[in-house]
Amino acid sequence: MQDFLEYLYETWGFDHKFIRQIASGERYYAVELVNGNIGVCATFGQRLDPDLPQDVFPEVHHHRVLLTAYYNALLNYRVSQVYENKDVTDINLGAYRHILFVGKFDPVFDKLRKQNIPFEYIDLRATDSPDNQLKNKDKVLSRADLLIITATAITNNTLNQLIQASPYSDKYLLGPTSILSPELTQWGIKGAFGVQFKPYDSRVLGVIAQNYGTRYFLHKGKKVMIKCEFTETK
Repeated sequence: MQDFLEYLYETWGFDHKFIRQIASGERYYAVELVNGNIGVCATFGQRLDPDLPQDVFPEVHHHRVLLTAYYNALLNYRVSQVYENKDVTDINLGAYRHILFVGKFDPVFDKLRKQNIPFEYIDLRATDSPDNQLKNKDKVLSRADLLIITATAITNNTLNQLIQASPYSDKYLLGPTSILSPELTQWGIKGAFGVQFKPYDSRVLGVIAQNYGTRYFLHKGKKVMIKCEFTETK
């Protein structure tokens, strides 16, 4: 199975001239295109060089951050149909017996606990629950029938591994890093939850450059969801 980011690079290319400005913080990296579209990518505490490299290679990690934000900005506004103000809790979760999150989404988890909906999660960066980390990863992935994957799996190149380890689950991407491309259906993804920002919204780039995280800029955008059977308008 081809790396999704590599596929996007081959399909859409990368053009420095499309980029108007970049914001690089310790938690997120953001790209604003010349048409005002904004895309973001989580960096997890690593501030990247805001200067554009002369050549871009999808296999290089810091280039993958740049490419994820670039395609986030390029493609998130091209989808022919989006569902606004949708969250993963709008899925019919009662239809599933084994819900698994890859990534730690505390606001979502709080909602599920209030609704008494059981779930498990894997997050190698978490320290509060070691049993939900690497130890049981293969077991919980194989038995999941609903898999909610953090979109940073695109950037760190673990998406294919997670998909292959959970062959019988319905799969969704979640997070502002999500690239809203219906072509994800080729990777078995049913839908993606992401965000669309207003064009030229300097506030988004400002808070990212100041090292603030998701809750400081997410409300400045519009939460949207796509179903991956829809086609794009170019």
